[in-house]
Amino acid sequence: MAEMINLDTETGSGLKIKYWYVFFSAFYYFSIMLKNYRFLTYIYYYLIPLIFLLLNFKWVLGKIKKLFSKYLFIFTFCYLFMCIGAVLIPAILKTGDYSYLLDGPIIAIVKKSIVLFFLLLVYEKKISKKPNIYEFIQYYIYSVILYVLVTLIICIIPSLHGWVIENIYLTDFQREKIVETAAYTRIGWGGFSVFSYTLHCSFAMICSSIMAFYYKYQSKLFWKFNICILILLIGNMCYGRSGLVISVINLSVFLLTLYLNKQGRVLAYPICSGGIITFILIFKEKNEKLQNWYNWYFSVINNFMETGKFTTGSLESMYRMYFIPALETVAVGDGRYMEGSLYYKGTDIGWLRPVLYYGLFYTLLGYAAVIRLFFVLKARLWELKRNERNAIILMWFITLFLAELKGEIFYEMIALLLPVCVLENPHEGYVRK
Repeated sequence: MAEMINLDTETGSGLKIKYWYVFFSAFYYFSIMLKNYRFLTYIYYYLIPLIFLLLNFKWVLGKIKKLFSKYLFIFTFCYLFMCIGAVLIPAILKTGDYSYLLDGPIIAIVKKSIVLFFLLLVYEKKISKKPNIYEFIQYYIYSVILYVLVTLIICIIPSLHGWVIENIYLTDFQREKIVETAAYTRIGWGGFSVFSYTLHCSFAMICSSIMAFYYKYQSKLFWKFNICILILLIGNMCYGRSGLVISVINLSVFLLTLYLNKQGRVLAYPICSGGIITFILIFKEKNEKLQNWYNWYFSVINNFMETGKFTTGSLESMYRMYFIPALETVAVGDGRYMEGSLYYKGTDIGWLRPVLYYGLFYTLLGYAAVIRLFFVLKARLWELKRNERNAIILMWFITLFLAELKGEIFYEMIALLLPVCVLENPHEGYVRK
């Protein structure tokens, strides 16, 4: 049996949470932008992390060296060639559109990585004398849960909901949308909670599954992270239907793995799910906002019962964005990512946008980069059983595949997983006993 990392050497009861770091990291995973003080966001979200990384240049250099190690070289190779393609294709086709590089995923990976590596720096310098992957991802889980809980508080208190709408920066479209009953719950200190927010709930749910597997022999901590999973599912119910679909499928993988490992505690999930559904069905008739939310969230099921078709307005809009590009576009792209303020050819589909920009080859390099991080993560979770590690990787694949059918999110995964993959871990290399 593998020797387990004790996250609390004094009590053996798990991580001693340093709450200041939970709040600190939460406001970097989900940035706040006040309507009248937008410049402050850029200072705290980009300038401060960049300054601290520059002041710790030796630490940063050590992380950069890890990017060229045998484990991460494939990722680095793919990313660098993506950068080359993002410059080369528009130059060859003479479109002059370098937005995929300057405004799209290429630069987004850099900007988000600066923030995440800053959080990793603070964690390694101020939080843990013996950094390890399990402790670091726990803080990510708690940060996402904090955002979800704040969302629920905002939704419960109408006056607070109105104050947030008035003082947090929102586009004109978001300001009109958020007052609609269907979008009432899509709010937090980050403003209008778009597709990436529901994906953070899905990412954190996978991380919670990691921790539940890790603590499967410690009942109290095992159930603690199962409760985290339930809270994150509620978060997905606030921010978007697609994230909930992804998380429910991943939850099935998690429960199946527990069942195969003869963990009978999976029976608690049907009971909890039944309780939540019963609560919604009883109280939706007594609360107008809950009724409107229910009608929106379960509109697919309601439409199927009424028309026999699984469809909603958003699904039909997404279907219209699908088309098969011309063969020459698949080969080298069109060298275009944006048309004014809109995406090229009006499509928001994740896998289609890079194909249109620089062709299938470079698009596959992007997916190869994030998939490589999946397997580096799997190797670092050596304390888990083989089928548990396989289940975690399967969840990441499911999330990537389903999310890219709707929007472009692979760069979010890269920015999130890269610091984890280069984290300084003194426990690495322990031998199984």
